[in-house]
Amino acid sequence: MSWHFVLTDCNPADNLKRGASQSELLDSALWFRGPAILLKNQHDWPESCLPEKTPPDFRKGILVGVSTKVDLPLKRNLVNSCQKMTHTFGFEYKFAHRKRRPGLAVKYVKMGTQMFIRCIQMSKLADDYWRLHSKQQISSSSPLSSLLPFIDSFGLMRVGGRLQNSSLDYNAQHSVILPRQHPVTRAIILDLHRRNLHSGPRALLAHMRLQFWPLGGRKTVSAAASKCFICFRAKPLLSQHIIADLPKDRVNATSTSMVTGLDTCGPFYYKTGVRSKVPGKTYVCVFICFATKAMHLELVQDLST
Repeated sequence: MSWHFVLTDCNPADNLKRGASQSELLDSALWFRGPAILLKNQHDWPESCLPEKTPPDFRKGILVGVSTKVDLPLKRNLVNSCQKMTHTFGFEYKFAHRKRRPGLAVKYVKMGTQMFIRCIQMSKLADDYWRLHSKQQISSSSPLSSLLPFIDSFGLMRVGGRLQNSSLDYNAQHSVILPRQHPVTRAIILDLHRRNLHSGPRALLAHMRLQFWPLGGRKTVSAAASKCFICFRAKPLLSQHIIADLPKDRVNATSTSMVTGLDTCGPFYYKTGVRSKVPGKTYVCVFICFATKAMHLELVQDLST
């Protein structure tokens, strides 16, 4: 098709755009008969208004501005599902590196996971990240100062430690640092919590540190695991028994040690003076007055009759 430019005065649609009334449309010849230039020869029609040449200041390129403060997982609203988040960034990593193989391989999921964790570190731990990136020492008040962190070849901030000579995996020797109280950190903890059959905070933290190092340690893991609905529903409610009334001797005034309670504590070990003999056991008998709480202690050498 051949496209031509139509002037505003010859365009019937512009009357509706400018809000023409019904009476104006009834009196408009342009609305009923169309533009008069169509009755002329085609050679007399106006030329196209598009420029024939490219402007001199036009550059063939794309400028992309990336801010280090942008938290990509939060922008995509993917923090509720760890699996969905890792698969999404796996496809993004595959698209960014122009991988044409169909499907989603495991290595793409792994590299995509490292990519979005790096974005989190650059946004939530920006000061420490760029200090390490520029070969500077981090502040002593930083929560990372005791971890001896470093940045690996991919750009992830990891724990230093002293386990390089161990037989552990590289991720276990130098775990990836995760910020405290972040939705992605909570999603990763809950995902590992479900995979490990809803284990407790200590076992979950030990398993998590084989790959990740959440700041805050057990408190962060406990706070995230407490949000598990399955564990909350399965937790039994303990029945609270009503305590019985106090006995008569406890609430009425009597003479001291008229009614006493007896208990034995121990054992305590003592030496008999003989070097070759093993230490013996001794006990303490405790007498407690019911009325005044007075206490009397006596030594008991054994528990025989």
